[in-house]
Amino acid sequence: METPARELPDYKTSFLKKHKKLIVFTALFFIVILISVISTRTITTEDESQTTPSPKQTTEKVTIPSKSPTRTILAEPFLLNVISGSKTNITDYAWNENVLLYSTNNGIFDAKNNELIVSKNITYLNFGEKAFAVFKSLDGWFVFDPYTKQQLKTNIQGSGAKINQDGKLIASISENTLYLHNTESNETKSVNSDSKVSQYKWANQSNNLAVYAESGNFTLYDEFLTAQKSFQVGSHTFLDISPNANLLVFTLNNNLKIFDLETEQIVLETSFDEKSELSGNWINENDFILVETNSNNPIGRVNNNLWKINMSGNITFLADTKPILRKIQTQTEFKTDSSTSALPLIENNSKLWILGLKTSQLPVYDENGLSFFKMPTQRQAE
Repeated sequence: METPARELPDYKTSFLKKHKKLIVFTALFFIVILISVISTRTITTEDESQTTPSPKQTTEKVTIPSKSPTRTILAEPFLLNVISGSKTNITDYAWNENVLLYSTNNGIFDAKNNELIVSKNITYLNFGEKAFAVFKSLDGWFVFDPYTKQQLKTNIQGSGAKINQDGKLIASISENTLYLHNTESNETKSVNSDSKVSQYKWANQSNNLAVYAESGNFTLYDEFLTAQKSFQVGSHTFLDISPNANLLVFTLNNNLKIFDLETEQIVLETSFDEKSELSGNWINENDFILVETNSNNPIGRVNNNLWKINMSGNITFLADTKPILRKIQTQTEFKTDSSTSALPLIENNSKLWILGLKTSQLPVYDENGLSFFKMPTQRQAE
């Protein structure tokens, strides 16, 4: 025999009826509070991610092992400082071990005391990775040796000469012809491209020369000007080849692509503000310095944002150039000291600055060389 369902006692029934509205109101109140907390957390996260300029990540094409590219904005800043007493209208610079040299149209200087070490009327100069330089003066082409401080007259064909890291090879161009000059044998070889050469860079550790033509054809040459690899890239802008000649960096509009020469695949791709111009170069085989130049702000003022892209998958915001009145030269190659702790920057038509690559440490370069001063963090200052 089925047991009949028991009815609630009268006092409970009357309680529920009496307080029904209160119970419903209380439940709705807690639901609204929960939704509000979740929404506030979402908005806060979005706001925090927009406190500094940031690239939009495209991760589906990335094939970096174990980690997709992630944007990093460190709580402690990287600091900028001007090199006191540096000359104006600086054209290029380089490190000879930990000694910083730079050039103007009047010659080559030691940045420790801004001493003139080569007095020449220079119309063109290119520093290599180890501070060897090739330059053109009124009386011809010369090669500068940073160890002896001597200059050797040489014969260069074409224009836009670029010297390799040990000063033994110099590449130059004339329309679609590429020249390679050996400073030891004084011999010059040449090869013709299928169209005008638009960019060429040394891979310093391997002495390979990367050449990109206007037709979109890319060719990698060895130190004897023998083609090692050639393929069609298309209408991209070639920025640089890594020191070990493994990775190429191209841009297309506001998109940056890193291409692996061995696998012939894109291993990193990321996009920036659509109005940005992108430039930069490798500072070692794992780190690429990218400059994002734009005027996407209410007053239309040009600004440079500096990023470090590491092949482990991190993209780190370094600094912007708001403190630098005339902004920086973006076509001059960036070079760091031997410990990769400082990055000089050339202000347009002006002095030399230096960006510390150690957080919250102010870089100083003077007669004592490179040093750093620990700066208090915001919390410590308070």
